[in-house]
Amino acid sequence: MSIADIELMKSMNMNAARMSHYPPAKHFLEECDRLGLLVLDELAGWQAPAYDDTIAPGLVREMVIRDVNHPCILAWDNGNEGGFNYTVDDDYALWDPQNRKVLHPANWESELTGNVRTHHYATYTQVTNYLGAGKPVFMPTEIQHGLYDGGGGAGLADHWNAMRVAPNSGGMFIWALLDEGLVRTDQGGAIDVANEAAPDGIVGPYREKEASYYTVKALWSPVQITAPDPATFTGALAVENRFDFTSLNQCTFRWQLGWYPDPTDPTNALNAGFLAAVDSGEFAGPAVAPAGSGLLNLNLPGNWATYDALRVIATDPYGREIYTWIWPLHGPASIRSRITQVATVNQPVITAGVNGAQLSITNGPRVFRFDLTNGRMISSSVSNASVSLSNGPRPVAGTWTITNVTHGLNGGEYVINVNDVTSAADGFQWRVRSNGWVNLRYRYTLTGTQTWFGVTFDYPEANITAMRWLGQGPYRVWKNRLPGQEVAVHYKTANNTDTGKQWGFPEFRGYHGQLNWATLNTTQARI
Repeated sequence: MSIADIELMKSMNMNAARMSHYPPAKHFLEECDRLGLLVLDELAGWQAPAYDDTIAPGLVREMVIRDVNHPCILAWDNGNEGGFNYTVDDDYALWDPQNRKVLHPANWESELTGNVRTHHYATYTQVTNYLGAGKPVFMPTEIQHGLYDGGGGAGLADHWNAMRVAPNSGGMFIWALLDEGLVRTDQGGAIDVANEAAPDGIVGPYREKEASYYTVKALWSPVQITAPDPATFTGALAVENRFDFTSLNQCTFRWQLGWYPDPTDPTNALNAGFLAAVDSGEFAGPAVAPAGSGLLNLNLPGNWATYDALRVIATDPYGREIYTWIWPLHGPASIRSRITQVATVNQPVITAGVNGAQLSITNGPRVFRFDLTNGRMISSSVSNASVSLSNGPRPVAGTWTITNVTHGLNGGEYVINVNDVTSAADGFQWRVRSNGWVNLRYRYTLTGTQTWFGVTFDYPEANITAMRWLGQGPYRVWKNRLPGQEVAVHYKTANNTDTGKQWGFPEFRGYHGQLNWATLNTTQARI
């Protein structure tokens, strides 16, 4: 387990661990020596009162004598969050010939130990105020408190980007690595985490990877590659070296070109997510020194632009995967056109009928129903299988004023116009196409600060069994946790996972960036 946890941390591009609250197992320190992980070794304890002058000296002596010869130990922690006895600060040097620094984890704003500030959970403004030339080293020994789906990754980019470039930054320690709870035999073996009271980590209690695992891995990657702009990309990628000692020519890079499966692909290609083609290559990185920048010249084949996506894998000198990126090479329009341009020959004729305020449009086995008072979809069916997608589009913020609804056949399509989608402040247009696809365009105007914007529909959540989509995934993203989810075809089954309480990943509910298409498997029909 020691080896597995160290490998887990290193796979996230971490290079240090703090032994908070508990004495570390000796084998963990031995493996940190062997595998290469820096350690803050801590006098076990938590908050007040600190060990007194009778107990503390003996504990310091035992701890240092036991652990002193481990090269992984970067510094000693004398207690935690108020649980430090200042009178034994100088006792560590009695037993440590290296005289490593002694820190007080969570010394608050006014306190320093050895010219190091370790303030826990400083606000972002406090963090930026602590950073700068000529100021004490700032190394928060706890930050990014990982409650629930925050998991240490939410907001990490803001803090890390500020700390990474500061001359007095000593790095940071995310609280905590893993969820901790008690197995309740009186509750059928459930893990009781006492809601938010128990430590909630980047991974689950059995090291289940949560979304923030991938965010940390992406942000702390010592190799950073700028995503290509499809409009200007010619085969070279901007790369930055954030190693301290390693040149990028010691690393290996692999590229692969491939296609994204379409939602109607009849083969098992949908389960691949990204289809790597025969076009691939591997090369040593450029001679970019630590803290330097340069270009990765991939030497792609001449037909690279015919592919959907580019995947790049970076590995370190020891063969460890640093990170894998997947970037679309074209905009969503090209994928949309490929999916929706099914054959139009021998397609059923579109017919329509009005019954009161309801418009029904029939296209072979497909029937679509709309409300003529507001243009919203009422329901639909395919081969008599009902689909209860309804009451949309409607705005999630603000209101739309409907001034007119018109409808009729137009060049083989049935078109419903609600206001003028090209000029009105708010409006939308339905186009029921002869090949069975329904196109929705909308125009939406808001002013001022809004929590949300966009349009929505109603559908019974209990009917949904799974989703497959092309976009970021397989985990959800938030506005302050976008990195780490790559663009591919992903699949997940419906669940009610409440991150930090259950560990059925990936969680079903949530937001997915860079969405191209999605299909919902339901108890009625596929949407």
